Amino acid sequence: MFNNASKTIVKKFFLVCSCLLLLWGCEKKKDNVILYTSQHNKDITVLIDAFQKKYPDIHIEVFRSGTTEIVDKLLLEVRNNNIQPDVIMISDIVAMENLKRKRLLGSLDGIQIAEDLKAFFDSDKTYCGTKRISIGVIFNKNLTIKPTSFADLNKPEFKDKIVMPSPFYSGAAALMLGIFIENPKFGWDFYTKLKSNNIMIVNGNASVVEAVANGKKMAGIVVDFMAFNAKHKGSPVDFIDPEEGIVTITEPIALIKKKDENYKPQAKKFVEFVLSEEGQDLAKNLGYMPIKGLHPWEKKVMSFSAENVLENLEANKSRFAELFKN
Repeated sequence: MFNNASKTIVKKFFLVCSCLLLLWGCEKKKDNVILYTSQHNKDITVLIDAFQKKYPDIHIEVFRSGTTEIVDKLLLEVRNNNIQPDVIMISDIVAMENLKRKRLLGSLDGIQIAEDLKAFFDSDKTYCGTKRISIGVIFNKNLTIKPTSFADLNKPEFKDKIVMPSPFYSGAAALMLGIFIENPKFGWDFYTKLKSNNIMIVNGNASVVEAVANGKKMAGIVVDFMAFNAKHKGSPVDFIDPEEGIVTITEPIALIKKKDENYKPQAKKFVEFVLSEEGQDLAKNLGYMPIKGLHPWEKKVMSFSAENVLENLEANKSRFAELFKN
């Protein structure tokens, strides 16, 4: 039998336990936001750290991979009725447009952003560009003959010396594939020649930069900011905007549609932060060209039809796989 003192101690013990369980439950219910993104690991870590410094009560959980793998993962979750992410930020506007067509994106109505960013909304306000990224050519500075165009990569002097990311991993590479195939100056002839020149196919843009920086390969196709970041860190690489023009992507961000249309306000806060003055300055400091504000844009940009690229994407990827299967 407990005496009165023991009963008091037991009651206090259970009271403390109850409080701890309540606090644990609150922590579990803490404002968690799940983000699927293709942004580079180090860069997304900097972005999230800055966001959580401003909003310490909001925890961002990240799944990071190439755009293609992210989209495949999301579509599998849709089929299993187990959608995980609240926010998606990927490098391929065509892939994002595909998600919109599948009615997987929520509305960005009510997101507080600057007026000059609204031009980068899609027509239905389901996604918005976050930065300007270009695809061009990286090369090792030890090259005696430097490339000036995409076509140069198919010259005999570059045989066995070139590398590019796979369209099955990189959204930027998938977009480029679609744009090049519908462009009569390139078409499948361009990729057939790359095959003949024994180009190496790697998963992502980071692997392209690494291969060129360490001299394993001497030139490759890559997104600009990764080349510039490597250059600024002392890697013996440089980057050129090809004579034919560049492929430009905006790395769109969107809310994932929920059944009850009841989006987490914390997820909206994250989108607002990425598109805010602070978020855009952060992107600039990481080596990106921010989408906010007016910029001198003298680069020659390849035009393309997002609808055509999307329509032929799977067929093009299948043919690419067949071409480079050996």
